[in-house]
Amino acid sequence: MNRSGTERGTRMPSGIDPTVDYAFKRLFGHETTRELLVDLLNAVHAGKRVRDVTLRNPFSGKASPTDKATIYDICATDQGGRQHHVEMQKQVQWSLRMRAIYYAARLHGQQMAEGDVFETLLPTLSVCFLGANLLDDPAYHHRFALWDHERGVLLAKDLEIHLIELAKFDLPAEKCRTPLEQWCYFLRHGATLDLDKLPAALDVPMLRKALEVLMKLSQDQIERQQYEDRIKGQRDAAWLVRAPVVARKQGELLGKINLAQRVLKLAETPDQELLELSSEELAALA
Repeated sequence: MNRSGTERGTRMPSGIDPTVDYAFKRLFGHETTRELLVDLLNAVHAGKRVRDVTLRNPFSGKASPTDKATIYDICATDQGGRQHHVEMQKQVQWSLRMRAIYYAARLHGQQMAEGDVFETLLPTLSVCFLGANLLDDPAYHHRFALWDHERGVLLAKDLEIHLIELAKFDLPAEKCRTPLEQWCYFLRHGATLDLDKLPAALDVPMLRKALEVLMKLSQDQIERQQYEDRIKGQRDAAWLVRAPVVARKQGELLGKINLAQRVLKLAETPDQELLELSSEELAALA
């Protein structure tokens, strides 16, 4: 076997999760991988052909892992002047609907400078990939626009918001037929995909290039550390959001237990002793 064949035979999956926003922007927001973003946009916006993009905030890899996730959003302009906003949100909060509307509208309005006229505005297309479910509908891809839904009349084509809920995407690899299905499968399973053993339905040039980017990221010591730091930062941020809720629930359970013990004229268990129990144990005791 020749040297290149040996190298291909020894490659392993990257272990890099493309839904971690650091990896996501490294894939789709880097100057050297603009073709991946073009392919992704064409997969989402079927019929709105994108030939090239200019990145307005290209990936630098210098952001602190504690910075807000919005710095990892991707903003680009295509050959026709249309604005594109793409982001990955692993944690889905109840306010995401309002957030998506706010950022899309804000980006759309930023086109206007003093003295401009409204006729110069060009479409703004926002795409948000979600790591968890937001909507009750079983469909994984929703396109929202300015419609009169009762009469089916479109007010304007100038503002669209796409929500793609990856948790709902459950197609097996062999059934992925469209480019969007291929990209969704990649985003869900990219960390475990083997570049040398790709299912036939996924063996396309852009997915191969995306996997090569993940491999490079995994093998670069600095980038790998940035990726790991970003995961830690996301976990810490998620805990800060959950901690008050957990503490409130614990407090409610302690109050119920203490009240029940007083009513039953039992010795009250010290709070410090109760706090050593898990939430499930507290609930059972209450």
